[in-house]
Amino acid sequence: MIVGLSFLINSQANITGAVIGASATPSEAGFFAGASLILASFILFAVGISGLEKIIITNSINKIPAIKKRSIKSRRNQDVARELDHLIRELKRGNLSPGKGYRYLGDKLNEIKGATGARVYFLKTNEGYNIIGESSKELQTKAIDRLKHYISEGGYD
Repeated sequence: MIVGLSFLINSQANITGAVIGASATPSEAGFFAGASLILASFILFAVGISGLEKIIITNSINKIPAIKKRSIKSRRNQDVARELDHLIRELKRGNLSPGKGYRYLGDKLNEIKGATGARVYFLKTNEGYNIIGESSKELQTKAIDRLKHYISEGGYD
């Protein structure tokens, strides 16, 4: 891209020469070479971005009735509900440290937590993450205990 820009800039007539009476004709070949190199760099950039891995998020919150119940109860608080949605969006982007951060809870269980008390629990998968629970800070201990129990019984792989 830089080479293309230099071709493009150098293809223009020299203003200093025009002021003192010497004129130079713009180089059409330099202009087209510069424009072509810039276009090629944009195409290569677009191809490179499209090849990046996409993080797949699956949601299994409804798999355990007790966790689903805690999720519904936690989302009654609008601040917690907004923050849960924000944490999930950040997880989709691959950000494991939104809000107050990330911690590994053991038994394959991970948690990201927000400043207003929102908690999202997930498992890492080959494709991305499987969200298996969410809660407010008040329901955190019960949610973690229930999720660990369910994982230990082989409920999530």
